[in-house]
Amino acid sequence: MARATGQRRLRISLYGLWRRHEAEETGYMRFMDVVEELLRCGECLEKLREKGVEKIDASSKEPYMVVDVDKLQQLLRECR
Repeated sequence: MARATGQRRLRISLYGLWRRHEAEETGYMRFMDVVEELLRCGECLEKLREKGVEKIDASSKEPYMVVDVDKLQQLLRECR
């Protein structure tokens, strides 16, 4: 859909991802704990950038990340 509308970047709500979080599987009580740890890890942020994550804003009322549509599409092809 993003490509059809000409979007080059997507803003994805982290709350949308949070609904899939299982504390027993991740070892983190809250999903935002995971995000905060990622933001402190330079190596993790670099890997996310390679996959197309351009920005993560966890400080706003509605935390979000911005991803590059082309890199996201490439990642999806690799996962199939």
